[in-house]
Amino acid sequence: MAASATTATPTASVLPAAVLDAALTVATSAAMQAGSIIRASVIARTLNRVPGSSEGGNDGGGHLALETKSSSADLVTKFDKECETLVIEMLRGFVITVPNADHVGGGGGGDHDATATTTTTTYGPFGIMSEESFPEGPLPDTPTWIVDPIDGTTAFVHGSFDCCVSIGLAVARRSVLGVVYAPLMQELFTSVRGKGAYCNGSRIAASGCTDPTRAIVVTHTPYDRRAPVIDALMAMNKAYMVDHRVHAVRSYGSAAIDMCGVALGRHDVYVEVGICAWDMCAAATIVEEAGGTLTDVYGGPLDLMRRGMCCAATPALAAMATAVARNAGYREAMMGSA
Repeated sequence: MAASATTATPTASVLPAAVLDAALTVATSAAMQAGSIIRASVIARTLNRVPGSSEGGNDGGGHLALETKSSSADLVTKFDKECETLVIEMLRGFVITVPNADHVGGGGGGDHDATATTTTTTYGPFGIMSEESFPEGPLPDTPTWIVDPIDGTTAFVHGSFDCCVSIGLAVARRSVLGVVYAPLMQELFTSVRGKGAYCNGSRIAASGCTDPTRAIVVTHTPYDRRAPVIDALMAMNKAYMVDHRVHAVRSYGSAAIDMCGVALGRHDVYVEVGICAWDMCAAATIVEEAGGTLTDVYGGPLDLMRRGMCCAATPALAAMATAVARNAGYREAMMGSA
């Protein structure tokens, strides 16, 4: 008798390696295709800019269909939506059936093997949380794609390098897979939990820096420009430079890229409040698999839904940075509470 097959509904909070490997392939393809759209738009606008004309400029001459969200600095373009549509369509199509690690039967050869039963489990389609179209609701424990089609939209609008596609997969509210593609830098960061972190296929590691005087720290300019928010940010930057004498304080435009920068050893600390799960999820696995430290902005366990994080090359630098943020009251200034 031929072996029979059944399909079960996945209930485990851990996805098999074969599922994660296949998911990484799909997410990588989606990120690179969306990245090609980003790169083409920036090149078209920057290379076609005419002196004295707004055509090709930061408003795209109408090319971007630029809109604002929470403030005049919180931007969205038609390319955010185009990239999101492409990515979500590809991720929704991800379904994979894998054999289970069981074999029920006689096991002694002969007729006993004819009664063997092979079971399979089908995974997917997974849930989706995405900045532009699916931003609401709690993050479930079930596998969920978390997508930012263009992280660093302001940078993208201005034709700057620091924008990317960020695709993460969370299981039990924890990042287990990440793909961050920065098309203008031509850097592809990938990671599956337990298998290391990579940039363009090469293994990467955080710097290992423990001395603040040898560290580069990254902070961001928030969308919220209320005086208490800016005062807290300036207090943090002053503490880094005056109290801890860091090598430099930098400000770029993409949370995912800056987290990957810590993973790569390009800089050593990045602290942020006000960001969302789609800004952090993909890069979270990359940072931790590169040996970096990832916490809440005040040093507790990272919660993707809590709107803040600190990533650092080492626990020592994380402790320094979270103390600076706490002393400045940065979360309270941004979010209204600790």
